[in-house]
Parts: sequence; structure tokens; C-alpha cells
Amino acid sequence: MNSTLGINFRSGTNEAQSIQTNFDLGILGFNFDSTANTKEDLSGLFSQINLSLQDFSFALPDSIHTIQFSSVNVDNSVDATIFSNFQVIPKSTTIAPGSPIISARIESLSLQNNTLKEIQETGVFDMTKLSLVNPVIDIFLDSAEKEVKAKPGKPKNKEGLIQTILLQDILVQNGKFTLYNKELGPIEHLAFDGVNVELAELNFNLIGKDQKISPQFLLEKDHSLSLTNYVYYSSDSLNRVDIGKLSLLDDDLIVEDVKVGPTIGRYNYLNQQGFQSDAIDAEIKKVTLLNIDFNEYFLNNKVRAQGLFLDSLSLDVFRDKRLPIKEGVYKPMPQALMRNSPIDLEVDSVKVNGGLIRYEEFGPKSMLPGMITFNQVDVKLAPFILTKSDQDYPVKNSELHATSKLMGQGDVQLEATLFYEDPIRWKWISHWVNWI
Repeated sequence: MNSTLGINFRSGTNEAQSIQTNFDLGILGFNFDSTANTKEDLSGLFSQINLSLQDFSFALPDSIHTIQFSSVNVDNSVDATIFSNFQVIPKSTTIAPGSPIISARIESLSLQNNTLKEIQETGVFDMTKLSLVNPVIDIFLDSAEKEVKAKPGKPKNKEGLIQTILLQDILVQNGKFTLYNKELGPIEHLAFDGVNVELAELNFNLIGKDQKISPQFLLEKDHSLSLTNYVYYSSDSLNRVDIGKLSLLDDDLIVEDVKVGPTIGRYNYLNQQGFQSDAIDAEIKKVTLLNIDFNEYFLNNKVRAQGLFLDSLSLDVFRDKRLPIKEGVYKPMPQALMRNSPIDLEVDSVKVNGGLIRYEEFGPKSMLPGMITFNQVDVKLAPFILTKSDQDYPVKNSELHATSKLMGQGDVQLEATLFYEDPIRWKWISHWVNWI
């Protein structure tokens, strides 16, 4: 009881502390039999063991990170072990070229217990139901990939008790993850708050030489992921995207409470542009990308999905024609934008349900702006394809169907075919507008 353990190691003329902790150890049913073969059944020495550690500190063999936690109680009579105030503390965040540096603070870390008999029989330590509550994890990366020379490993003459550490299930609750450049600081757009992750049946050997964790490996397993309150700024910081919640459930991506708009307001945005342009504010209650083909993405860097659904879209477009026109600027047709996209995207159909579109403008000599509104907008476009400029467009045309109420009163219906030919030959056919 009330004992202290300290383990130091020496490397050459340098001495360092490896483990420091206070501990209590209790053993019930101790049975030391000189005739028993403890190599085959170490658990036969006792019926119950309880180990309590306080203020634990362990310097990892990489000489960079130290693990600390305030307390843990290991008891083979209960189902799980819980670490309180678990921390990973790096010596520095700018060292070790080619290797990431991790700084972590975890309020509570729990792990389902293994039996000593199972470990001794199989050589496998099974990390099942690994749970991290309120983790704050900072990851520091190099500016460019560094070449790291592998150090030759020392041959092992004898196998230890544990030959395999299998990571099976992970549950992360309310995590915060931030990625940094070791030299430059936080990496833009790579700070995530309110992260919840659940991964099952990974069967990943943490000490296996040939196994690597990759996004493709994780997405092939049973998974769910969500994050909240994500903010993205455009490269010039003039526009901002706010996401209330983003969820990845199996093969479906769900984005909720999306807001897009100028960071400095529509009037300041247009005045800063100095010429006529569109200031766009948009809100979408829910966006669903259905049945994503992740294999297509990892093999061909192309997003392929069954459907894209936008629920409760509210789109406000504002233009001030009192500003000068910028010479030589022409709005491209929708087909031109779709054929010159920065990404490859192919969706069987896009549906907009219950949308609202408002267009507002100041005339060249107006004192007040005018506005036109389309309420109850329902749209279906099939297929919807984005390609890069150096690629051939895979289809000849898309079908568009839309209904709405003009100013909340007049019924509007549009049927159209979009052709993807040379701009001079583009045309819309089979269209009509009905006003009732």
C-alpha cells in the first residue's frame, strides 16, 4: 500500500527516468505451487488481483513522447479499465523530421479487460471497446514528406508474453482534433470540433510490420463519424461556410445547418470588389450525399454517388448595378461550369425539396432595390456530372424538371434538356413556362 515505483534507464553516459508512479497492489487467493507450470498458466497463481496507479508517468521508447495519467484501477474481476486525465506530452513539437508529433489530453480513456489466461494462451492483447471521452488531440506534421532511414532491428531471441496487439473497436466522444505544421503553426481548414467517431471490427495489429491505417482501410469497416460547428473560409477570406453538423454513416454523407455568405456583409463585399458581382447568401437545412462509392474515389479520385438531396434550400442573390461593370467578364453557361470543375463528381440525380430563391438588385439609378422571389422550389436534375477541363464529358445531355410559385402566387413549371456540346451549339429544347 502507498508504494512508489521508479524505473530509470541508462544510454551510454546519459541516465533518464522511464517510469514513475505511486501504486497499491492487492492479491486475493494467492496460490504459489512449485509444481505448477506458470509458463503455461500464469493466472493460476491468484484468483483476483487489483492494481491501482496514481500520478503515472512513462517515457516512450521514441524519446519524444511521455504518457501520463492521474489514476487507473486494474482489476481482473471487472469488465473494463478506466484511465483518468490521460495525456500524451511531447518533448517538443518541432523535432523528429518525417514523424508526426502528438499532443493529447483525454478526460477519460477506457478499455475492456483481457484475461491473463487468454493472453498467455494466444499471445494476443485484444483492444476491444476502446473509448475516448472529450479528447483534445493536436497533431504536428512536417511541411514536406521527409525521407526516414529505417533502423535495423535487433533480432529477438525469445518471444514475449504479448505477440499481437489487436485494435478492434474505437469510440470517440466529443473530440477536438487540430493539425499543425511543425514550422508554421495551425493548418488552415484542419481544425475539427465536436468530433464523434465509432469504428468496429477493425482487427488491426498495432505492432504488425505490414499493416498501415489508411482512410480506405477505415471506410471498409463498420463506421460512423460526425463533427460539429465546422467553419471554412475561402482563399481570400471574403466568403465563409458554416456547418452545424457533418455525419458519415456507412456510405452516406449528411451535412446539416449549412450557411454560406460573405464574411463582411453583402454591401461591404460588393464595394470591396469594386465592380458588379453577385453577393450570395445561402442556407440549407440538410444535404445528403447518398450511397457513396469509396472504391471509385480511392482508385480514380472521383466522387460517385447515387443521389444528392438538398432540403429546405434558401438562396439569396444580390447585385448592385450602381457599381461599374468589369469589362470582358461574361457569365458562363451552367454546362461550362460543369465541364470545368476542380473535382470529378458523378451523381445519378440531384433533388431540391422545398427551396426558396430570391434575387434582389439595385438598378443603375434606383433608390430602393427590386426583388423577385420563387417559393416552394422543387428541382430534379439527372444525371449531374462535374468533370475537369481536360476530360471528355461522359454524357450528351441531362434532364431538368422544376416547379415553383412566383412571388408565392403564380405556378411555374420548367422542363428542359441540357446539352453538353460546343458553346456555339448549346441549346435548350422541350421547355415551357406555365403561369397560372
